[in-house]
Amino acid sequence: MNVVAAAAVGIALATATQASAINYVDPSQCLSRDDLLMITHHGGGSPSNISCLANAGSLSGITIQQVNQVRTGNNVVQIWWSDGTSQIHQRWSTYNYNNRTITGITIR
Repeated sequence: MNVVAAAAVGIALATATQASAINYVDPSQCLSRDDLLMITHHGGGSPSNISCLANAGSLSGITIQQVNQVRTGNNVVQIWWSDGTSQIHQRWSTYNYNNRTITGITIR
């Protein structure tokens, strides 16, 4: 899967208990809409979708297009984003999961 560059600076996505402002949609729509965020992870098998968040761009008015996992290892994701220039940033990090559901993620 190709990683689509996304614009994100200092965005905190709601945790599972604060997700009322974020709509979950079919992950298959993620690649065709710019206002969706797809989070994938690697749990020791093939990378799999955790969730797709609609209207992610409404968070601080910034659109996140995709978060994609490209490294083996349990509960590891790689975040790619752009600061508005041609440079693409990336950062490895781990997050807490509950049955493959993301509970919180911050991009800075």
